[in-house]
Amino acid sequence: EEAARATASADSRRLESQFQPHFLFNTLENIKYMIKLEPDKAAQMVMALSQLLRYSVHGQKRLVSFAEDLSYTHGFLEIQKARFGRRFTYEEEIPEEALDCAVPRLILQPIIDNALQYGEAADGTIHVTVQARRRHSLSEDALVLTVRDDGRGMEPEESERLRALLARTEDPANHTGLYNVHRRLQLLFGASYGVSFESKLGQGTTVILALPWNSQTSA
Repeated sequence: EEAARATASADSRRLESQFQPHFLFNTLENIKYMIKLEPDKAAQMVMALSQLLRYSVHGQKRLVSFAEDLSYTHGFLEIQKARFGRRFTYEEEIPEEALDCAVPRLILQPIIDNALQYGEAADGTIHVTVQARRRHSLSEDALVLTVRDDGRGMEPEESERLRALLARTEDPANHTGLYNVHRRLQLLFGASYGVSFESKLGQGTTVILALPWNSQTSA
């Protein structure tokens, strides 16, 4: 049991370290062009990126408050707004009580990044909505986070492939940001937690994250 816990901890930390390279490359490419066109905005992007990278690699705590993680997510969103301009809009619905919950670092960033990649609507716009709520019953007390886009959605075959990927317990060679987050949640909190999603072609995709409702951030 102790060996299994150590393996799970090592796997979780490895997944935490896999900050999406394509996000970094895309941001640096945008900064390169903006240095000539809008140097002040490029400087802001560099600052936001450096803070986000520092947050992703430093710190010993496995869990942070949702408020802290959300503040760095907002920095990520500022980078994306500079990158996509008016094409990208964002809104969130976060109750005050959810801000004290303990969450893994950068729990939303890969999901939002995924929505930016695949959630473009037919008119070229990208709209992302983030919501948080408490799901409480006799059998569970969970923090449920949802990230919704208004994009093209998935073909049924595409949805089935992604569900099959999320069902795997071993780490596939080429996995997605969704799998990364799903596996981290299961390693930290158990198999009853993780990522699920709903998607309809032409109507967008909603990704749902479930984790324990816990205000203790000392882990």
